[in-house]
Amino acid sequence: MRGSILTIAALLVLGAGAGMAQTPQSPVSGAGVVVAEEPSADIPAIDRDLGARVASLVLPVLPNPGPQPDLRATRTQLKDRNPVSREYDGLNVLLQTFPRGDRAPWQQNRQDTDLSVFDRPGGGQYVLRHWAETGEASVLLARVAASGAVEAVRLVLPLGKAAFWVSDDADYAAPDAFMISELPGGDVLLMIDTRRRCSGERRLGVLVRLSGDLQTLRWISPLRSAGGGNFAFNARSVFAVDGGSCEPDFLYEMDLQTGAVRSRMRLPSGPGGGDFITLDGDRLNLVLYGHFVQYRLR
Repeated sequence: MRGSILTIAALLVLGAGAGMAQTPQSPVSGAGVVVAEEPSADIPAIDRDLGARVASLVLPVLPNPGPQPDLRATRTQLKDRNPVSREYDGLNVLLQTFPRGDRAPWQQNRQDTDLSVFDRPGGGQYVLRHWAETGEASVLLARVAASGAVEAVRLVLPLGKAAFWVSDDADYAAPDAFMISELPGGDVLLMIDTRRRCSGERRLGVLVRLSGDLQTLRWISPLRSAGGGNFAFNARSVFAVDGGSCEPDFLYEMDLQTGAVRSRMRLPSGPGGGDFITLDGDRLNLVLYGHFVQYRLR
């Protein structure tokens, strides 16, 4: 799909899709994926306006595997940290996840609390919009090139106590915490989670790997394996922290090609606002709420 920013503005926000021809979407294959060929009549306007040109990928639910072998690494540093300390801010230059952006090109003066915008290095943005309906939550992921070209996919998360779940509160039923990055070769890694903690009901905190054109699901990680705000990766693995507030805190290592959990390690404290994880060669740095931890990977 291509068009100017103004055209995309009309499509995504201003509801110009009412008169758009609706052509059926060819099925899109992917591991464990069900694809909706056409959007339903009752989905929010942002998806309906793009019409049948956006495939819907239904995400499968994988249970957390529980205890796993510890990370194959040597701990080289463990220090107490004041949660507001800026001592490790210099490590931010190593972040592989994209920075949060300003308003989307089409957002204008709208103050959409359900929009998340990330700037792509070299120009363009990723924009995510989320909502919940009866029985499912949706995340519309759009990649906007600097030229105005747009690619998009709708990720569908079945909701339920045995599926994905945030809380019983209808106002907080959809995911609302995201981070995104691109792998060498163009595939996309997306973290999907919620800011809500302490309910004991959170069934999110997952990483999703999508093909470079956003149309194929490569894999999804197990529940509560990646809810720490950002992640880091090398050629073999992706590393993420899950936990925070009232929840136990773990470092997860997942296979970059399959999403399978390689290791899980209990941490002295979990993520908090503004904390992060980075890789510097074989050094894995965890800037956590109350601690700084560094490992040398083996």
